[in-house]
Amino acid sequence: FIKNGKNLLAGYGDGSLILCDTETFKTIRRFKGHHHLRILSIEVDPDEKFVFTSDIYELIKWNLNNVLFINII
Repeated sequence: FIKNGKNLLAGYGDGSLILCDTETFKTIRRFKGHHHLRILSIEVDPDEKFVFTSDIYELIKWNLNNVLFINII
C-alpha cells in the first residue's frame, strides 16, 4: 500500500506492475518492463517517488509519478 493506504501496487505473472485505487479498484497506472518472469518483489522508497521491482534476473527502478522506466540494475 502507498499514499496512506489509498493506492496498492500489485505484481502480475506477465511481469507487469499495476497501481490501483483501493476504493474503486480501478487501475491508475500499468508499468511494463520485466521480460523474463513474474515480479517477485516490490519496494517503494520512503518519499514515494520511486518503486523498485525485481524478478529472478533484474531489478528495475521506476518513477511512480509518470511511469518512467529509470533503469535496470
